[in-house]
Amino acid sequence: MNISPDRIVELASEIWELSKNMPISQIPSYLTEKLTEKENLENEIKKINTDKSRILEEYNKILQRSDTTNETLEDTGFH
Repeated sequence: MNISPDRIVELASEIWELSKNMPISQIPSYLTEKLTEKENLENEIKKINTDKSRILEEYNKILQRSDTTNETLEDTGFH
Protein backbone atom coordinates (compact mmCIF):
# COMPACT_ATOMS: atom_id res chain seq x y z
CA MET A 1 0.00 0.00 0.00
CA ASN A 2 3.07 2.19 0.03
CA ILE A 3 2.49 3.61 3.53
CA SER A 4 5.53 4.67 5.51
CA PRO A 5 6.21 2.97 8.85
CA ASP A 6 5.78 6.32 10.63
CA ARG A 7 2.32 6.76 9.11
CA ILE A 8 1.35 3.20 10.12
CA VAL A 9 2.35 3.95 13.71
CA GLU A 10 0.39 7.22 13.60
CA LEU A 11 -2.73 5.49 12.25
CA ALA A 12 -2.43 2.67 14.79
CA SER A 13 -2.17 5.25 17.54
CA GLU A 14 -5.31 7.03 16.29
CA ILE A 15 -7.20 3.72 16.14
CA TRP A 16 -6.00 2.90 19.66
CA GLU A 17 -7.31 6.25 20.94
CA LEU A 18 -10.66 5.68 19.22
CA SER A 19 -10.92 2.17 20.67
CA LYS A 20 -10.69 3.62 24.17
CA ASN A 21 -14.06 5.35 23.58
CA MET A 22 -15.85 2.75 21.45
CA PRO A 23 -15.60 -0.88 20.45
CA ILE A 24 -13.28 -1.51 17.51
CA SER A 25 -16.23 -2.98 15.58
CA GLN A 26 -17.91 0.47 15.60
CA ILE A 27 -14.88 2.34 14.24
CA PRO A 28 -15.72 1.74 10.52
CA SER A 29 -19.24 3.18 10.91
CA TYR A 30 -17.82 6.06 12.97
CA LEU A 31 -15.31 6.83 10.22
CA THR A 32 -18.05 6.65 7.57
CA GLU A 33 -20.14 9.08 9.62
CA LYS A 34 -17.21 11.49 9.98
CA LEU A 35 -16.45 11.31 6.25
CA THR A 36 -20.10 12.13 5.50
CA GLU A 37 -19.96 15.06 7.91
CA LYS A 38 -16.77 16.26 6.22
CA GLU A 39 -18.37 16.08 2.77
CA ASN A 40 -21.43 17.97 4.05
CA LEU A 41 -19.22 20.68 5.52
CA GLU A 42 -17.20 20.96 2.30
CA ASN A 43 -20.44 21.32 0.32
CA GLU A 44 -21.67 23.97 2.73
CA ILE A 45 -18.38 25.87 2.34
CA LYS A 46 -18.74 25.73 -1.46
CA LYS A 47 -22.30 27.05 -1.18
CA ILE A 48 -21.22 29.85 1.14
CA ASN A 49 -18.37 30.81 -1.20
CA THR A 50 -20.78 30.83 -4.16
CA ASP A 51 -23.22 33.01 -2.20
CA LYS A 52 -20.36 35.29 -1.16
CA SER A 53 -19.26 35.74 -4.79
CA ARG A 54 -22.83 36.45 -5.90
CA ILE A 55 -23.39 38.98 -3.10
CA LEU A 56 -20.07 40.68 -3.83
CA GLU A 57 -21.00 40.93 -7.49
CA GLU A 58 -24.38 42.47 -6.59
CA TYR A 59 -22.68 44.86 -4.17
CA ASN A 60 -20.26 46.01 -6.87
CA LYS A 61 -23.14 46.56 -9.32
CA ILE A 62 -25.02 48.63 -6.76
CA LEU A 63 -21.87 50.59 -5.95
CA GLN A 64 -21.30 51.24 -9.64
CA ARG A 65 -24.91 52.45 -10.06
CA SER A 66 -24.50 54.66 -7.00
CA ASP A 67 -21.36 56.23 -8.47
CA THR A 68 -23.19 56.79 -11.77
CA THR A 69 -26.09 58.40 -9.91
CA ASN A 70 -23.73 60.69 -7.99
CA GLU A 71 -21.96 61.67 -11.22
CA THR A 72 -25.31 62.41 -12.88
CA LEU A 73 -26.40 64.56 -9.93
CA GLU A 74 -23.10 66.43 -9.95
CA ASP A 75 -23.35 67.00 -13.70
CA THR A 76 -26.83 68.46 -13.31
CA GLY A 77 -25.84 70.60 -10.35
CA PHE A 78 -28.17 68.88 -7.86
CA HIS A 79 -25.49 67.40 -5.64
